[in-house]
Amino acid sequence: MSFKAKFLLVIAVTVVVGTIISTLIAASSVRSAREEALLEKSRAILSRIEEVRTFVASQGGFKDLVGKAVEKYPDGNLPKSAKEEILMHVPVYATMVVARRGAEKDNYQFRVFSDEPRNKDNQATASEQQILERFGADPKLKELVEKKDNKFYVYRPVRLSEKYGCLACHGNPATSPFHNGNDILGYKMENWKDGKLHAAFAIISDMTPVQQASAKASWTIAGFSGLVGLLSILIAFLLVRKPLNRLSQVANHLTQASGEIQGTGQEIASSAQNLSAASVEAAASIQETTASVEEISSMIKLNAEHAQSAKDLSEKSEKEARQGADEVQKLILAMDEIS
Repeated sequence: MSFKAKFLLVIAVTVVVGTIISTLIAASSVRSAREEALLEKSRAILSRIEEVRTFVASQGGFKDLVGKAVEKYPDGNLPKSAKEEILMHVPVYATMVVARRGAEKDNYQFRVFSDEPRNKDNQATASEQQILERFGADPKLKELVEKKDNKFYVYRPVRLSEKYGCLACHGNPATSPFHNGNDILGYKMENWKDGKLHAAFAIISDMTPVQQASAKASWTIAGFSGLVGLLSILIAFLLVRKPLNRLSQVANHLTQASGEIQGTGQEIASSAQNLSAASVEAAASIQETTASVEEISSMIKLNAEHAQSAKDLSEKSEKEARQGADEVQKLILAMDEIS
C-alpha cells in the first residue's frame, strides 16, 4: 500500500471512529435528556394535582354541602347523586379525578394506593406497601423515584390534614354528622389523627415512547454525522492532495535512499567482517613473530655466553702461551750456557 493510500486511510478511519463516538455520546445524551424530561413531567403532574387538592380544600364547599345534606337527609341515606356531588368537593377525590383526566393522552398512568383503603381497588400491592413503609419511616420524605420494568415510577405521600377537611370523614367517630359513627358518605370513621400517612400517589410513565424517540434521534444523528464525516473526508482529500503528492514523493525518495543506505551498510558490514578476519590473521602473525623474536633473543643470548667463554679461553691460552714463551726463552738461555 502506497504512502498516499495509507495517509487517506488513516484520515478515513479517524473520521469514522470520531463519528461513531460522537453519535453514541449524542444518543446517550438525548436519551438521558428525554428520561429527565419524562421524570420532570411526572413531577409536574403530581405538583398540579396537589395544587388541585389545595384549591378544592380552600373553597370550603365540602363543609357547606355536608350541612345541607344533613338537613335534607337526616337519616343518613343519601342518594347516589348527592354522594357524587359531595365527592367532587372532597380534596383527595377531586385530585384523583383531575389526575386521571388526559392520562392516556399524556402517556402516563395515575394510581393511588393505601394499606387501609375504602375502595378495594386502591389496596396496596406488596411493592407498594414497601413504598408506604418508607414514607411512614421518614415523615420528611416527600418523593420517591423508581425505574423498573421499562417504566418510571414517581411516588408522593398523601397525609391526612385537618386543614383540608380530611378528619371530617376519617376523624373521631364522635364528630359524625349523623351521630352514628359514620361520615357523610356512610363510611365508618376510623378515628385517625392529623398528619397520618393514609396513601400515596403514583405517576407511572412508560419509557417505550422515549426509547423509540431516542432511537429515531440516534439514527438521525448518525445519518447527519455520517454525511458530515464523508464531507470531511472529501474536503481533507482536496486540501491535502497536492501536499500529499509532494510528501509521497519525498517518502519514495526516502525509501529509495533507505534502500541504498541499507546496501551501503551491508557492504560496510562485509568490509568490517573482512577487516576483522585480517586483524585476526595479523594478530596470529604478530604472535608467531613474537615467538620467533623470543627464539632469536634466546639464541643471541646463548651466542653471547659462548663468546664470553671463547674470550675467557683465548685469554687463558694467551697467558699459557706467554708462559710457554718464557719457558722457551729460559730453555734457550740454558742451552746457550750449556753450549
